[in-house]
Amino acid sequence: MDTFDQRVEQLEQRKGAAVAEAKKGLAATRNGAQQGLKDFEKVAAKLRPGLDNAWAKHQRATAAGVFLQALHAHLEEVSRIMEGAPAAYKDLIRRIDGLTDWEVYQNIPLRLPGELAGLSGGAVRLEWLAKMVEQDVQDLAEVLKNATAGVAVMVPAERQASGPPVEKDFEV
Repeated sequence: MDTFDQRVEQLEQRKGAAVAEAKKGLAATRNGAQQGLKDFEKVAAKLRPGLDNAWAKHQRATAAGVFLQALHAHLEEVSRIMEGAPAAYKDLIRRIDGLTDWEVYQNIPLRLPGELAGLSGGAVRLEWLAKMVEQDVQDLAEVLKNATAGVAVMVPAERQASGPPVEKDFEV
């Protein structure tokens, strides 16, 4: 006759077997996440100096009063990808390693390979953004060139030397 403890032990063994089987099935996904993380970090390390230089130029130009929205938007997206992609790869690995019987019961292991597929575009997107940032920096240099040459004058000529506006300037 089975005792209570024996039945609980049998259930725990079955649950452990389901988790072990799911982890075995996710081995390729886990390896893919590890390789994806390495590949992403390699691409990020290659692009980081140029992107850091672009950030510095953007900040200096902004401090001087010249702001290029496209450059700012691309650099913001670069920052999100540089922070988010490695964290997402590490989270996927952590979730596979810490898989529980409840997650197996909820069929979560079936979703994890799709999450890896979604992460695979991060390095490609980062490379594309680096090209866009390079173009934006060239555009910024052109805007700065025009601004220093007097082409992009923002103050009307009649008020350049007159000082701040006074009440008579606003009369209709």
